[in-house]
Amino acid sequence: MAKHRFKITPFTNSTGSKACRVSGTLDGKSIRKNVKTRSTAVEYRQDLEIEFLNAESAGQTVWTTLTQDQNRDAVAAAKRE
Repeated sequence: MAKHRFKITPFTNSTGSKACRVSGTLDGKSIRKNVKTRSTAVEYRQDLEIEFLNAESAGQTVWTTLTQDQNRDAVAAAKRE
């Protein structure tokens, strides 16, 4: 089973109607939205995951033999100069 960053849970509104709640964290902000159907919840979760992945990959792509940690160290060292 795939692990998702955003969770879908069944939810009962105060009126007694059934819904689905999509919840998680995006850019340090808590996300929680109720939708009527599970298929709508899945679509919303996919949109949030795409938004998260796009924000995560911000920056310039450079081909290198350095690992990610080594690259971060090199960038930090370059900023100190």
